[in-house]
Amino acid sequence: MFSKRTVRGLHLPPARPTRWALYYVLLYFALPVIALLALADLALYFLFTDLLGRCYGIFCLFG
Repeated sequence: MFSKRTVRGLHLPPARPTRWALYYVLLYFALPVIALLALADLALYFLFTDLLGRCYGIFCLFG
């Protein structure tokens, strides 16, 4: 997939993920997605419990 690159005759190692890449993926992708899903879950909880008068999710098991 990656070809060997050379700079002035020296072979460079292929690109690889770093800890900073993981940090940025978590900060700018994973956390916003988790936050949006949590807000959607909260909205659905209030929709089902307040407007429809039904239980929602795991709360149905506990009464």
